[in-house]
Amino acid sequence: MLCWPVRWAPDLVFPSSFRKIDSKPSRLVGMAEVLKVTEKNGFSLIDVTPDKITFTVFMWRPPQPIVEIDTMPPALVFEVPRKA
Repeated sequence: MLCWPVRWAPDLVFPSSFRKIDSKPSRLVGMAEVLKVTEKNGFSLIDVTPDKITFTVFMWRPPQPIVEIDTMPPALVFEVPRKA
């Protein structure tokens, strides 16, 4: 799972704000793009069990009220089963 670090800063940290281009995934790293690249703050909960790893991804960005973080639905839930 590739992601940016959590940052609670103005929009200046996002690539499009200073490069004036859309965000795109790296072409140098082979990966399956399960969730489109987005310029939002966020965090992930990773649940590791003997049978699988579950990634739950949340996204938030001002001007959304910060209190929405407590009740927001996940943007993505992705499970990776254990290999036999």
